[in-house]
Amino acid sequence: MIEEYKIFRSNMLTSSVKTQFKPCRIYTANLDVTKKWYVYYDFLIPGTQNAWKRFKLIHDINRIKNREDRLAEANNLKKFMNEKLQAGYNPFTDSFTTTGTTIQRSTLRIEQQLQIIYDEQIKGASKDKVNSLKEHFNRFMKFINEKNLRAFSMGEFSDEMGDEYRN
Repeated sequence: MIEEYKIFRSNMLTSSVKTQFKPCRIYTANLDVTKKWYVYYDFLIPGTQNAWKRFKLIHDINRIKNREDRLAEANNLKKFMNEKLQAGYNPFTDSFTTTGTTIQRSTLRIEQQLQIIYDEQIKGASKDKVNSLKEHFNRFMKFINEKNLRAFSMGEFSDEMGDEYRN
């Protein structure tokens, strides 16, 4: 416990950790419990100085139909995630859990990373949205294969590569 606190304190004193993320906020859809709520934060994309990636956390908050209870649960999630971020959590490099399996992000290649994102995005999506995402996924994977980029991870995918894909 003392060792964990030392790491936490060290990370708090490191200015780069403070500037790598923007604290969590809650999207409440104007407190409408018939709509999806989520907690979100922005994290600086590695290798950039001003490009941010937004991460949304939903978990089970939308199963709660009572406004006050949902807000309390969202605040708990926000507090938990802010503590992790302040302790040095990096969503680009740290491990994460999906369907009960912990995976180290840095070991995943771009296709695997995109598949995880795709799978998350299609959960509960309409048929049209799923078809659109599948089309984008397939187009991008065709580009990755044509350019021999399969061994890359998403963190290694540069702005120049993105420009080439878009053109």
